[in-house]
Amino acid sequence: SENDKSVSPSRYTFNIILKILSRSNSNDAAAKADDLLREMDGMPSVSPDSFSYGTCIIAWGRSKEKNKFERVVELMNRFVGALEREKVNQTNGISVFNSVLSVCYHNSSFEFKAAARETADIAMQKLLKTKGIQPDITTYSSYFKILQGDVPADDALVKDVFARCMDGGFVTKEILSIYRRVAPTAFEHLVGPGVEIDTFSIPRAWTKSVRNERIA
Repeated sequence: SENDKSVSPSRYTFNIILKILSRSNSNDAAAKADDLLREMDGMPSVSPDSFSYGTCIIAWGRSKEKNKFERVVELMNRFVGALEREKVNQTNGISVFNSVLSVCYHNSSFEFKAAARETADIAMQKLLKTKGIQPDITTYSSYFKILQGDVPADDALVKDVFARCMDGGFVTKEILSIYRRVAPTAFEHLVGPGVEIDTFSIPRAWTKSVRNERIA
């Protein structure tokens, strides 16, 4: 029968299909993934997890739709809403935000550059306000790579994110080098005038969480 849960697709099955759609070059793959996610969300026997949301975000990131960044932000907000309603748990929740940042990083063409930067900022602001989920090395590495283009000098959000990166012990040479370019005044205030990246020894406290992690 239609209500027989024993024949209902499992979350694993849904996630496999979402993964296939996220890798598809079909023009409607992202829309199909979104529809599937909504179907999961409406079922009594199965619900999306962080992998489901993150994979759907990647599908939109690979699409050629002009409004794909709007759809990515919408999905991120749906995930946070589901978290707040306890419809999804926090396990690996950071992967959803990292998926958003991955989409931003891989859409750096002139056409999407401004939208990618704006979306990355929106994602970081949302993440920093989301209880129970903390940025990891992939988060910080992705965000600062996105900043390598033209950004306002000493942007307040950038300084806030770097301060959290430093407190969490996720600073790498690459992140520090990017930070110097995009926030030169703040960088100089932090390490002193005339300091060169190549000769600067990063304090152990700034790198404590990086030592045993692989940057994705």
